[in-house]
Amino acid sequence: MVIAPPGDVLEYFQSIAAEPWQIKGALRTAMDPPCPHAWEGIIITPRVRKIFKDLAQACPGDARVAPADIIRAIVADGSGVAARVLAKWTARAPMTQPPGASARP
Repeated sequence: MVIAPPGDVLEYFQSIAAEPWQIKGALRTAMDPPCPHAWEGIIITPRVRKIFKDLAQACPGDARVAPADIIRAIVADGSGVAARVLAKWTARAPMTQPPGASARP
C-alpha cells in the first residue's frame, strides 16, 4: 500500500524538483548498506529530539507545525542522512524558494 505524502510535503518536493519516490530511493541508497529491516516513519534519536525542540521554539505558541516545516527543520539542521539527501536535491533544483520557507527555519 502506498500512502501519499501530505500536500505541503508534495509542494516542498515540487519546489526542489523531486518526486516522493525519488527522495525515498535516495534515502535508501544513502543508507547503503540499508537497514536489515523495513521501516517507515521517523526513528526518534537525540538528533530528532533536538530538531523538534528547535522547531517548537521557533514557532509561535499556538502555531501548527506542518510536515513540510519538519522537513525544512531537518534540512536546516544539516546533519544526518535525510538532511544530506534533501540538501543535494535542493542544490540541484531550479532557484525557487520552498513553500513557506520564509515563515519557518
